[in-house]
Amino acid sequence: MLPEGMKRFKFIGTVVMAGIGCFQFLTSSEASAKGPIESIPKATTYHAPPPGVDYSTNPSVFGQILSGKLPARTLTETTNLLAFEDRSPAAELHGLVIPKRYIESVFSLDSQSRTDIELVQEMHQMGLSLIEEYHPEALASGDYTLCFHIPPFTSVDHLHLHVLAPASSMSWWYGSVKYKCPKRWCVSDMTVLERLQEGKPAVPYNKPFKIFPTR
Repeated sequence: MLPEGMKRFKFIGTVVMAGIGCFQFLTSSEASAKGPIESIPKATTYHAPPPGVDYSTNPSVFGQILSGKLPARTLTETTNLLAFEDRSPAAELHGLVIPKRYIESVFSLDSQSRTDIELVQEMHQMGLSLIEEYHPEALASGDYTLCFHIPPFTSVDHLHLHVLAPASSMSWWYGSVKYKCPKRWCVSDMTVLERLQEGKPAVPYNKPFKIFPTR
């Protein structure tokens, strides 16, 4: 028989060891997960353009990010695309996937151009890869949004795909209004891709007359 004090000590020790075991299990299971986006420093970095692309002809603020004149938190990059964090994140992961080639908006995509169709496909795949890297549980459950805004409801005159995950982490305004598809102001990337593949314009609207310049 153990004295009462020893029993208490043994019980406390068991609880502590169990806690340590749980902590080790959690940390080991999360060891392969990508760290928080905030740990990626914002930097002014020159992103090498694909052949034939000249950033000096890109009048948008994204052109300045591509040419290394403005800082961004780069998430991933390929020969044709760059992904970086939105400056005002609406979800735990809010990335922007942009083509390095200057394309003003969804209205500029040509359904007769195999290059444009393949570009949207590549943007879609990069969006899914970002979600898999930072929030695999959101990818597995379909808790994400991939969408384009439609002019005049855009703030930057450079085609960009919003990558948001988990979608359930967004506020009501973002999830039910601003990034809700399909709406006149917002369209999913798959809808754009399907329309282009069918030989249709990317969206079923006329390009609006621009009154106020965007960035």
